[in-house]
Amino acid sequence: MTDLMKSITGEYIPQKRTIIERLKAKYKDEIVFFNESGHDCIVCFKGFIYKIISNKPPSHKKNDVREERLQLVRDAAAIILEDIRSQYYETKEYPPSDSFLKDVNTLIPETLSVLLKGIICQSKRKSLNAAERKYASITHSIIAATRPASFISPLLLGVGSFLYKKYGSSNLIDVLSSLGFSASYNAISLFEDSCAFRPARNILPHAFFQFVFDNADFISNTIDGKNTFHAMGGIQCVTPYDIIETDTSLPRVSKKIPASIKSTLGLIPLASYSKGKTVGLSK
Repeated sequence: MTDLMKSITGEYIPQKRTIIERLKAKYKDEIVFFNESGHDCIVCFKGFIYKIISNKPPSHKKNDVREERLQLVRDAAAIILEDIRSQYYETKEYPPSDSFLKDVNTLIPETLSVLLKGIICQSKRKSLNAAERKYASITHSIIAATRPASFISPLLLGVGSFLYKKYGSSNLIDVLSSLGFSASYNAISLFEDSCAFRPARNILPHAFFQFVFDNADFISNTIDGKNTFHAMGGIQCVTPYDIIETDTSLPRVSKKIPASIKSTLGLIPLASYSKGKTVGLSK
């Protein structure tokens, strides 16, 4: 109001009460006044600023710095929570295998990114890469804790899958998952089933194939010599590396596949060899 009165030029300068009445008559309900009877009267149109002023909680102490700081943190938390909830995340497909962790930072809302980078990556010039890894993992843990049913973190899923392959312990995965450092054991199982039953990738012509096989024998000391395990497994090697078409998104299975079905995957049936009566290449 003070600035408005100073901007009035001419011989006649109306009083504050007259200006308020004229503004109310012209703009009616579109304009509001704060501290109308006081010295520092604030005039504004109803809009975003009006919402901020009207929703501001009353302060019992003008110099309560601690409460103001806490209120700022609460407001920031509400903004970040709203951004996380409004973000769209794909839950029916996994990223391609050749770029599984490529876009992990694009899944982080901007407000959460600004907050965590300011906390973790500030003044970390010598160890910036390590700080950025911690920043990415913590942000994904926060999003996963906020949206456990509608967010699949490639980072947490990759960590859990690696540890499960290395140590084979579902209890370890469950503990890390409860702390927010890994995907759950159920999520890892669904990911493995999705990988096992995904369609084969197309191999372009003029490729060179090499099959590598090895046997696995688990011979235990039994009285009758039975209940031993003999198996052979193999892989198919293809070169050059770019002869395989670019990978696409991996469809996600909705529930675990029974072991009876998984046991038939990649199985080569036994074939009996019968020695013929002829010799060598004569037949």
